[in-house]
Amino acid sequence: LLAAFAIGLVMIQFASTLGPLLRADGIGLEAFGRISAVNGLIIVLVQPWLVPRLEQWGRYRVIPLAALLFCGGFALHALADRTWAHIAVISCWTLGEVAIFPLCNAVVSDLAHEHARGRYQGL
Repeated sequence: LLAAFAIGLVMIQFASTLGPLLRADGIGLEAFGRISAVNGLIIVLVQPWLVPRLEQWGRYRVIPLAALLFCGGFALHALADRTWAHIAVISCWTLGEVAIFPLCNAVVSDLAHEHARGRYQGL
């Protein structure tokens, strides 16, 4: 739960602080929309292909690496100052996001008794 909470804190930054950070870099709303769209585009194009391949490596090996890519990648926004740099950074952490969320959900489902899966996922 603590690890999920920490990852959730990073994820909420996408909705709360990324916009003001980009605005401070002189990036307008239209460009922010295009940068944000990269996240969704990568998820749609990559996740169906990537997750089954990552499963073969083992969830418990992939999840820590994906968390590092996701959290560390998001932190790189502090170093980016141009639109192209933020696109590169969002591409980086989106790959971590693509890996971590489905695999974590699968682990939670595996840990829970069948009758308690909804409560485990809710937490």
